[in-house]
Formats: sequence, C-alpha cells, structure tokens
Amino acid sequence: MPKNVLHKIPNIAEGEKIISDLLKWLNISINDSTKDTPARVAKMYVNDLMKGLYIDAPPIKTFKEKNTGYVCVTDIYFTSLCEHHLLPFIGKCGIVYFPKSSVIGISKIPRIVDYWSSRPQLQERLTNQIAEDIMKRLKPYGVYVAMSAEHLCSTIRGIKARGCITNTAQMLGDIDKGEAIELLSVKSFLKD
Repeated sequence: MPKNVLHKIPNIAEGEKIISDLLKWLNISINDSTKDTPARVAKMYVNDLMKGLYIDAPPIKTFKEKNTGYVCVTDIYFTSLCEHHLLPFIGKCGIVYFPKSSVIGISKIPRIVDYWSSRPQLQERLTNQIAEDIMKRLKPYGVYVAMSAEHLCSTIRGIKARGCITNTAQMLGDIDKGEAIELLSVKSFLKD
C-alpha cells in the first residue's frame, strides 16, 4: 500500500457483489449487455472516480528560478464525485501562483487537481485542498485557485437546474487577486 493514502484499496470482487446486488435491488436484469457491469462499475470507482483515496499524492519536481512573474495554468478539466449523492460534478480549474524561488513542472499542476478531485468531494473543499497543497509543497508567495463545475446532483435530480454552474475560488498567501483573475480570463491565442 502506498505510504500516505487515506484508505487501503477495496477488494474488487466484493465491489462486484455489491454492484450486482444494487442491480438486483433496482430490478435490472443481468443479460449479455449487463453481465460485466458489476466488474466495470467496481473497477471504475476504485481506479478512476475514487483513486485519490488509494494512491499517494503525485510527486512534484521544482526548478530553481528567480525573478519570475505569475504562472497561470487554465482549462484543467476535472471530474469529481459529489459526496452527498455520489454523482459527478464536472468542470474546469485555473491556477495562478507567484513563485518565490522555484517553479513547478507544469504537468504536475493538472496531476494535483486530478489527485484531489478523484474522491468524494465538495467543490468548496476541493478548491481549498488544491490551493493548500500548492502552498505547502511549492512554497510560493501566493496561489489563487478558481473552479467552475456543473453538478449532476443539481442538474439531473431534485431541482433539475440544467446549465447551472458553481464557481469557487481560494486565495492563499500574497497574491494580487485582480491580476490573478485577469490572467485566468485571458484566452489563449493558440485556441480557436
């Protein structure tokens, strides 16, 4: 088992049995189309939707770099799972940080987002966890994290508020909020 995980990896065979029982409870018959559904669903929960509970935080590589300005990474797509209904919320994340003496490998920023989003979550907590992780491990002057997501627990059940988007932001340390927001709103000239 990895050293810093929250939980041990669940037994897939036990998960298959639980999913099979759920299908029976819902009066869904097992046929050629659904016979492998319990295995697929059990593996999906462990290997994808909740993998952040069973793996170590991704290692980060920093590079000494002085006199840099803000670093901004946008359009980081993520999927997380509402801990209240176990339904996905899907969206994008943007991160701005102001390096003190080192920068992080750019590919590590989406890995941090993926790690924290791959578990039952609240978007508000997720936003904060990403910001705290970057502050703790990179030690920049400051970080600003903004997330925007559609929550299926609001769009396909209850109020059925299709198109409703939830926005959250967290600012830690010394960073100019106005400049961070402006950087996040800049559209890349590489995109159509």
